[in-house]
Amino acid sequence: MSTEPQLDYNLAELEAAKHQSEENLQEAIRMLKIVRDPSIEWVEKKTTMDKVIASRAAAGNSLEALEKQGQSLAALILTKQQELVRVGREAMELSLCRAENDEMIVKTRKTIQQHNASMQQVHFEGSL
Repeated sequence: MSTEPQLDYNLAELEAAKHQSEENLQEAIRMLKIVRDPSIEWVEKKTTMDKVIASRAAAGNSLEALEKQGQSLAALILTKQQELVRVGREAMELSLCRAENDEMIVKTRKTIQQHNASMQQVHFEGSL
């Protein structure tokens, strides 16, 4: 059996991650509005910027994890493609062997028929 990593994806988890990303985007838009609003005090803007920086760091870590996951998927796909090529080659070889075997069977049957015919000819000519 193969030892490559198995990657399973749960549709519900992916949908939840998508929903969380949409919420994070809305939060980022809200923070941008706070930072741009001249009526908001500097302390609140600084707190918001700290949240933005922390959010960007988390997004960077998430992106790095996704890139690693993408590399794993690409390696898994390559492995599967190589297995398919190997199986295809084996199938072609088996097909060629089958054709050769079929040809040998036809030749053997023909030889047996010729041998039987010659044996009958010798038998019947000898009994006369």
